This record gives sequence, C-alpha cells and structure tokens, in this order.
Amino acid sequence: MLSAFPVLRAQEGEAIFKQNCYTCHRFDRDLTGPNLTGVIDRWGGDEAEMLAFIKNPKGYADGGQKHSARVHELFGKYKQWMTPHAFLGDDKIKAVITYIKDYKAPAAAADGAPATEGAAAEKGAGISEDALLYGLIMLVGLLVVVSLVLIIVIAAVLSAIRAKERGDKFTYATLKDSAVNIFKSKFVLTILALVIIGGVLDKGYDFAAHIGFRDGYQPVQPIAFSHKLHAGQYKINCEYCHTGVSKGKSATIPSTNICMNCHSTIKEGPQHGPNEIAKVVGAHEKGEAIEWVRIHNLPDLVYFSHQQHVKVAGLECQTCHGPIEEMEEVYQYSRLTMAWCVNCHRERKIDLNSNPYYHSVFKQVREDWNAGKIDSVSVARLGGLDCAKCHY
Repeated sequence: MLSAFPVLRAQEGEAIFKQNCYTCHRFDRDLTGPNLTGVIDRWGGDEAEMLAFIKNPKGYADGGQKHSARVHELFGKYKQWMTPHAFLGDDKIKAVITYIKDYKAPAAAADGAPATEGAAAEKGAGISEDALLYGLIMLVGLLVVVSLVLIIVIAAVLSAIRAKERGDKFTYATLKDSAVNIFKSKFVLTILALVIIGGVLDKGYDFAAHIGFRDGYQPVQPIAFSHKLHAGQYKINCEYCHTGVSKGKSATIPSTNICMNCHSTIKEGPQHGPNEIAKVVGAHEKGEAIEWVRIHNLPDLVYFSHQQHVKVAGLECQTCHGPIEEMEEVYQYSRLTMAWCVNCHRERKIDLNSNPYYHSVFKQVREDWNAGKIDSVSVARLGGLDCAKCHY
C-alpha cells in the first residue's frame, strides 16, 4: 500500500532512518559512515543492490556482487562494517531508500549562514526558576521596605497630631518616640512573631518532607559524557545506547562495545578533545566496565518496568527524565516519589487503540470507550492505583 503513496512511504522512511541510521549517517558530512548526499547516484540508482547491501553489508561485500569492491574500499576507510538491517524487512528498507532519494537539505538561515542538517532554531530561554525566586525575594524585600516607610509615616503623623493636641512643638525626638512605640506595640510584635514562626515552620516542614528526595541529584561521573551533545546535537536515539528500555525492567547502562561503534573512529570530542574518549577506549581495551554513578534509584520495595511505560504506554524518556537532550551532566529531574507516580496515573489518558495489549487485556473498557460510553480512560481506571501494581 505504501508503494502507491510515495509521500507516505518517505515519511515512514524518515522515522525509520532517524531511529536506525541517524547515529552513523548524515546528509551534510561523514560520521562513522559516509555522507549520504549523492549515495543513490553512487549506487547507480540500483535499489535492489542497495537493499541487498543494507540487509547484510559484509555478506554483500564478500559475495562478489556488483559493488563489492567499492564496499570493501569503504570498509578500509571507516574500519568497521555497517550493522546488518535485515530485521527491518524489505518494505521498511525500501521506505528508507525512498526517504534518502527524496531528501532535501534544510533552507539556509535567515542571516545567510549555511544550515546544517538537523539544526534547529534557538528557542527563547524563558524565565528560569532561579530568576523567579530572585524576583520573589526582591518583591518581598520591597514590600518590607514599603511597610517600614508606612510605619514611619504613620508614626510621624501620630506624633504631629499628639504634639498639636498638647500644644508642644513637633521635633525629631517626638517622631522617634512615636515610631518606637509603634514597633513595640502588641499588634506589630504579634505580626513579626507570626511571620518568624511561620517561616520557621515552613522551612522545617519543607526540610522534613524532603528527607529522602533526590530530585536535583547530580553526582560527578567518571567520564564527562554529554547527553546534550549526543542526544541533543547528534540526535542519537536513546534506545541505541540504553538497549533494555523497551525490553525489560531496566533501561540498562551501555557497555563500552556500544561506545566503540562510533569511537573506534571518532577519537576526539568537541569539548574535551581526546581526553575523555581515551578513557572509554582504555576501558574497552582492558575489558573493564566504566563505573558510572547511578542517579535514578527507586527503593527496593518498588517494582518499575521501563518496558511497560515505554513500549506499552508509549511514553517518551523526557516524561520522567526531563529534557535529557539539553543536559551536559544528567541530574534527577523528577521527584519520582509515590505521590508523583500516583498523580501521573490519575491524570494521564490512554488511547486504547494505540497498542494491541489493550485490545485483549481491557477489551470491555475499550469497547465502551469506542462506543462513547466513557469519555476518557486514565491509567487509574485500568488499575494503575492498585498497590500490587508496584508493590509485590
């Protein structure tokens, strides 16, 4: 059906390309694989040959095929074989080829600067939490100053009125006495006491309530790995490194083998030069694991499955981990408390047609939803608030 709709086929190909090919290939430069601009012409437009190569690169090169000699030349340049992609199937590979064939580079930036593939316009930074806090402190300080000025003005007016009633001359001493009397009054002292007690209780409660919370936790890691560079600038799919995220309970920490898929050829980084990459290469050559410091760590009494949330629910990594693609150093973005999880289960709506899992397990609820008997279905409605879902 896709073959009858080239546009739809190219769109599907773009999604498959970004998930499986973007890590190694670009249209504006070489990475761990060759620049794809003009690749269709380099293969003489022969899609059948391209299909055979993509499914099994080394097998194609060693099989005496039409372009085997050139493929061996590429291996000599890049020092590694492309990953076989037979698992995608012919239709998906053809969709990728269609996308590559129809690809058009982004338009140049408004100021005439050349646009690079994958570049995005800068977004407004917005107002940070620190700026809001600073503004709030300034506002409170201003209110305190205004209140003191009003007290002094009131004291001056009262002092002047009293001096006039007594027939005395209004002086600075009478103003001072009046102001001191106001500050010593039960009303002002009560207000000050309530403010101080309220502040202490608020800070005390906040401290007690946050015992054990780890949001904001950002330990120093053994290697200065930048998610902003890898996931943000280079747009490497999270699942390329964290291979277990759609397969089981843990997302898993990547082994050095995965790192070396790229860093067998890329030996120098844009921020730290060769130093940090050398640590990865050294660990790989010694057969040692990199001792990353764990950041997100739920209590032992909690069961959490990445597969359930990513593959079944279709959640993005950013839902829990925040804007990971903008972080130089990863920190715990969300609170990950029981209340935080329960609130998500109460509010998040589910599309019961999005996954075959819902078709069988919640067949009756899905039928009622499609019939309009139910306006929306939350995780809570499907048992997401049951204790045994997370504690068993």
